[in-house]
Amino acid sequence: MSDIAIILASVKSTFNELAKQTEGLGMGLLNAAPNKSKPNKSVQYLLDISQCLTTLATQCDELLHKVEDNSQQSSPGLKN
Repeated sequence: MSDIAIILASVKSTFNELAKQTEGLGMGLLNAAPNKSKPNKSVQYLLDISQCLTTLATQCDELLHKVEDNSQQSSPGLKN
């Protein structure tokens, strides 16, 4: 595994963990202080951040696959 692949895997893992934490915070806030009259902007903000982080993690994964494919094409005789 190349250095860039290791970094991408680490960043992806961090984004996934942050997404899980922000979703948990949002759902916890929603359960602790439910508001039936209007949507809670703080909860929505946390859930939106969670979704964005999940999207970034997916993009890291796609980039990781491209890096690995490119690495295999440039050195077909070597295995990672």
